[in-house]
Amino acid sequence: MIIRTRVAPSPTGYIHLGFISRVLISYALSKKNNGQFIWRNEDTDRIRFIPDALEFNMKWVREFGLDWDEGPDKGGPYAPYSQSERLPLYKEAYEKLIVNGYAYKCFCTKERLDKLRVFQIASKQQTKYDGLCRNLTQEEIEENLKNNKPFTVRVKVPKNRKIEFTDAITHNHIIWSSDDVDDYIIVKSDGIPTYHLAMVVDDISMKITHVFRGSEWISTTPVHVLIYEGLGIDVEKVPLIGHFTVILDPQNPGKKMSKRNNSFKANGLLQKGYLKEAILNYLMLLGWAPKDNRELFTLNEYVDTFDLNGMQKANPTWDYKKMDWFNGIYIRKLSISDLVQEFLQWISKYLLTTNQKELEEYFINEQFNTKDLKDNLNLAIKLLEINKLELKKQITLVQERAINFWDILTQIKFFYFEPVNIDFDIKQLKNIKEKLFEIKSDLFKLINSMQEDSSQWRHDDWEKGIRDIGNSYNLKHGDIFMTLRVFVVGAPFSPPLFESLQIIGKDEVIKRLKTS
Repeated sequence: MIIRTRVAPSPTGYIHLGFISRVLISYALSKKNNGQFIWRNEDTDRIRFIPDALEFNMKWVREFGLDWDEGPDKGGPYAPYSQSERLPLYKEAYEKLIVNGYAYKCFCTKERLDKLRVFQIASKQQTKYDGLCRNLTQEEIEENLKNNKPFTVRVKVPKNRKIEFTDAITHNHIIWSSDDVDDYIIVKSDGIPTYHLAMVVDDISMKITHVFRGSEWISTTPVHVLIYEGLGIDVEKVPLIGHFTVILDPQNPGKKMSKRNNSFKANGLLQKGYLKEAILNYLMLLGWAPKDNRELFTLNEYVDTFDLNGMQKANPTWDYKKMDWFNGIYIRKLSISDLVQEFLQWISKYLLTTNQKELEEYFINEQFNTKDLKDNLNLAIKLLEINKLELKKQITLVQERAINFWDILTQIKFFYFEPVNIDFDIKQLKNIKEKLFEIKSDLFKLINSMQEDSSQWRHDDWEKGIRDIGNSYNLKHGDIFMTLRVFVVGAPFSPPLFESLQIIGKDEVIKRLKTS
């Protein structure tokens, strides 16, 4: 059997990282087994259709290296790959289902169905179609058609029967009573098929062997089983169907991650400065675990290692700290030259192409105010034009502590902007607050006595000077280092201070000590 998997998003919305994590499963299974991975455009919902959604979704799946073998942009042996171009196939299928007794035309109006639902809810009954049109005579059907009554097509769920299947991911064997399954609409009154019919027809005609989808679809699986049966598909030719776990939101226990969460958008973390290799690596482990508990994978390594038996049954929770950990690992794996190149590429490709509103959504809630955002953007533009050697020196100092590229941009900002409105009421200066400006005067004298060429400064001489100042005030040497850091950097944290001062240069350090 040639394994053929597919990804089939609807262009009614923009994909998110949870979707990417699920694409990985279909991609890995097909590639590991020398099969094919297909993109199908399920665009039959014209009411909610978003014109640029297909382009957006394809772009960001490809951005992570997950390309497909067949699709609407590539063609293939089972074209067309957009459902809106396959309507004759669905008409042929539903007519066959009607002939075989697995579907029927329903002429009930929306008003009647709304009243039925209200009555069932009030009576605490199961909300499902009451089957009024299930047994219309041929004469009644023809009369309705003659009078141009609009109709939908519903699947005709048999009575008093067990419907069962085994999930390809969880391996759970699930049995439904057909009496609990609704007669779902499979063709709308405008002749457009719903997901239930179109998906089955396309998976059959495109020879799909494995279907993976969200767990929210599991309740409709018996309907799909019946459609396969009604179309005369042998059991061994029905695709294996598996249902993914749900990715939970750590800030809303028990709730799944929202598509509206900015970081969860397909391009959200990329625009915030995370490496795509790190994002992909983290997504690989959301709901899947290798036998040896290994954590670091390239895409090719993941494909080689992937095993459906490693899929987890428990719902994973999105872990921001773990994502940061992965990204930090990948940042530190890069050579300084490659890191600078990736950093500048992020600025030009992601940061500066993101509109202001999106950037505010990404960063304002993370303790960045509008001025910080503006300063960082101005700096980003400037960094594209400066001497790369200087940038290498700066980024070398922050590589070990950096979480993402936005973090790098923020950490090196003090090299370009002297501090303003310094907060001296921080806990790190609590014990020396009354002597701050006396100490600053001594620090000014120390720096002024050092060589003009800061690259020639000796660490031992500088450190001895700091210690002498501390001894003169009977203070810890760390307090003196902290004083200098706050006056020059504007914050109690910075990359290694001595090396930072060398990069800033003597004239600029003295200027900051004068004006702060």
